Amino acid sequence: MRRAVEIATDDGCTLRGELHEAGDSWVVLVHGVGDDLDVWLPTARRLSSDGFTVVAFDLRGHGGSEGEPDPRMASPDLRSVCRYAEQHRARTVFVAAEGASVIDALDVAAGGQCAALVLVGPPRIASHQASCPRLVIARSTDDDEQAAVKALRTGSGLVVAV
Repeated sequence: MRRAVEIATDDGCTLRGELHEAGDSWVVLVHGVGDDLDVWLPTARRLSSDGFTVVAFDLRGHGGSEGEPDPRMASPDLRSVCRYAEQHRARTVFVAAEGASVIDALDVAAGGQCAALVLVGPPRIASHQASCPRLVIARSTDDDEQAAVKALRTGSGLVVAV
């Protein structure tokens, strides 16, 4: 099921996005600066059909989200979206980021707010959409996270290195 969501940040800004509900393992999709959540639509559909709940959101000042674009707020805003996933019973949270947002995803991962990262860098494909990643590298000693990685390996059609 796909529906619109609003996520409040720590400083009161409202981020808007789309939630594709499926399982209890969540993937947060963050677009690059100057884009919006639509670049992730094919990936969101694919991951949702593979059993992952997916939230794609517009960064502050992009698409439907409030505020002015502010790269300094991308990491705190991504933390707010990860917290939203946790508050809505996500067992495991993965983050996929593209373009300049890769730096913010690394920052959030360093803070321990996600189990694994998928980082997609330039160049952009001609259709102006992020392609579904082909390689995921994951490592964890947590049993729940290992189960989520196993689900990725068997159900997603992706190459997952552990």
